[in-house]
Amino acid sequence: MVGFQSLIVVIAMWAGVAVLVLTLGLFAVIIGIRIAQAHGRRRSERLTRRWRNLLSRALVETPVSAPPVSRRDAAEIMSLWGYYHEFLRGECKTNLNRLGQLAGLDIHAKRGLRSDRVRHRLLSIHVLGNLRDRETRRLLRPIARSANPYLSLAAAHALMRISPRESITDLISMIAQRPDWPPARVMAILQEAGPEVVSEPLARAAIEADVAYQPLLLIYMSTSLDRVALRAIKEILLATSDEQVIITSLYQITHLAHPDGLHIVRVFLEHPNWLIQLHAVQGIGRMGNDDDIDDLVRMLRHQKYWIRLRAAEALAKLPTMTARRLAAIRDRQDDRYARDILREVIAQEVAA
Repeated sequence: MVGFQSLIVVIAMWAGVAVLVLTLGLFAVIIGIRIAQAHGRRRSERLTRRWRNLLSRALVETPVSAPPVSRRDAAEIMSLWGYYHEFLRGECKTNLNRLGQLAGLDIHAKRGLRSDRVRHRLLSIHVLGNLRDRETRRLLRPIARSANPYLSLAAAHALMRISPRESITDLISMIAQRPDWPPARVMAILQEAGPEVVSEPLARAAIEADVAYQPLLLIYMSTSLDRVALRAIKEILLATSDEQVIITSLYQITHLAHPDGLHIVRVFLEHPNWLIQLHAVQGIGRMGNDDDIDDLVRMLRHQKYWIRLRAAEALAKLPTMTARRLAAIRDRQDDRYARDILREVIAQEVAA
């Protein structure tokens, strides 16, 4: 019995020693991790400080050399380089590209396209687009047609930055097939390319597109030259009876600074669909003149409240309209609804 108790004591003692050793070991590991993290932060700070100086110097003088960038530091340096690139224009970008090439960022970016991590691939695509190396287009084209919406859109954007006139046709052909691309991002890419590049290809695509895709392409037409956009919209309206296409077209026309748009909008005041009539009335409110007074007065008697309201607001917005003149139009109305809606709009104008 005594021997058994002694064995228990020995086991307990060694268990305590083992726990103590494990605790000390864990404590040592934690201390080691903390030291490594602190060392990593200091190293990263030194690296960032050094490259900020290099990037700042490149803003004022053409770089002639650059320190090589290791694989370990590549992602951090490419992120910092890309941050500077986004906020600069003109010769500064040329100098940054020169610095990036001297440092081998193009090599790291090409290697990064094969990474398993989406973040690294996106960063690499972004760098290659900013470097504008035409040889990298063959690497980016397959990615632009890949299933991943983030990678494909980033690659399409990079291609547009490298060679906008050569890439615009492919981009527009992909737009209609990629509902997973955020329209705001696509719009930003088209705006960056500029109306001289996008107008004609976008107009042609909108005219030839299936009805299901035309509204989206019509919205993107706001990035085009006004005369080109209006010509395309006129051709589309002549060939379509789709209500959504017509409504989107009217909306776009009213936001174009082109005098011929008013003649097109007036035609749709007689359309049997009241939503289309509503957009036509709103368009006249933005673009109309005294020649539209009779049509707007007639719309004051419409059975739909919203059309009566927009017609009254459109009358109030005409360039030559005054409060006295609007009140006189109200007093001449023999329709109760027309008088009421004008009274409502006049009250709003006075309150404003």
